[in-house]
Parts: sequence; C-alpha cells; structure tokens
Amino acid sequence: NIDMGIGKDKSVNLTVISAIKKGTYTEINPSQIADNLENKGFIKEPYKEDSWNGYKLTKKFDHIDKISTDKEITVELSDLLDKEKENIKYYFQKKKTFFKTTYIANFTIDINANADGTPNEDINGYKDSVDLKYTVNLPTSSTNQNTTNISYDGKNLTWLLEYGKINKIHYEFSMPNTGNYILLSTLFITIILITVYFIFKPKKKEKDSLLNKILKFTKKKNKSK
Repeated sequence: NIDMGIGKDKSVNLTVISAIKKGTYTEINPSQIADNLENKGFIKEPYKEDSWNGYKLTKKFDHIDKISTDKEITVELSDLLDKEKENIKYYFQKKKTFFKTTYIANFTIDINANADGTPNEDINGYKDSVDLKYTVNLPTSSTNQNTTNISYDGKNLTWLLEYGKINKIHYEFSMPNTGNYILLSTLFITIILITVYFIFKPKKKEKDSLLNKILKFTKKKNKSK
C-alpha cells in the first residue's frame, strides 16, 4: 500500500507498507522492497497488523513545492520499489497564481503488467496474498480526480489497485498562497492608515515671525503716544 498525506503546512508524508499474509509464499519479497526504499531515503520499521507481516517505510518532505515542477509530468510510483530505478525527484505539477497554487498528480502504478499494459496472468496465483491500494489525504477538497472512493469532504481519496495492469491515478487540489494574502492585507491597511492620517491631520498654528512681532510692537508704541 502507498499512502500520501499532505498537511496544511504543505509538508508531505509518504508511507509504503510492504507486507504479505503470514504463512503465504509468493514471489513478492517485502524485505527486499523495504531495503530498496531504505536506500532511497525511507525510514524502515517492522509492520504487523492482524495476519499481515512486513515493513513500514516512511519519508517526509518539508514542503510540497520541493517535489513539484512547473512542467506536466506523469510519475511511475512503482519505480520507488525498483533498486535499478533512480529516486523520484518530482511528484506533482504545480500551477501558481497570485492567490493560490494548484497541484496536479498524474501517477501510474504498474502491478506486474506486460510491456503493452495487458495483464500478466502469472500474478493470479498469489494476488490474494497482497492487498494493494493508493490513498491520499489532502488539506483541501480535490477539484478533479478519477477515483470513486472519495470522502464526503473530498479530502480523502482511495484507489483500489488492479492486479496485472497499469493503474492510472489523477487528482488535483489547490492551496492558498498565504504570504501573498498577508502582503496584500498589509498594503491595504497601510493605505487606509495613511489616508486617515492626512484627513484628520491637525493643522499647525502659524507662528509669528520676528518681523510680525516687530510690527505689532511698533503699532502698540504708536498708539501709546
């Protein structure tokens, strides 16, 4: 299973569960998969739930923008499990405007499919021993996606992956550019304060110049004569 959690702080947690049912023999080797992921920067720890045994692999990205690109991309997530494949650099495409950034995920997950995408029949002998799905928890509601397993608020999406084929995953969501909102608000408040200051600015009393004082003194002297 592959699980991705995206926080409101724009951090991303990627979790991979590599496990099989206890007492089952398959060609899938959870230990080898875990080692491959560990070599790609994942933290490995034992995993056990009910009759499932294996490993839990986690990796955290501080900011989603660090794993996003402006270019349109399609990412093969199963490359994570292959030691011969390079580590995935970008997971999302991003489209940025002043007020928000839209993130677009286009993933494929090849589960023992043939090169032309047709099912590999050999997997049928052990497909009941593994349970594959992709889930994502979003900070905002998805604006576009191709799954039917979606929560009421549109933030939790699940894809039940089909064996022997190339699974396609697509979803989009947007996040506000908080910094730009703060900048715009600060500018707006500054303009208001400056305007109010000039409207209600107290008028300075005109100070008598030395010449005016002399003239006033002369007038008084003339009146007294």
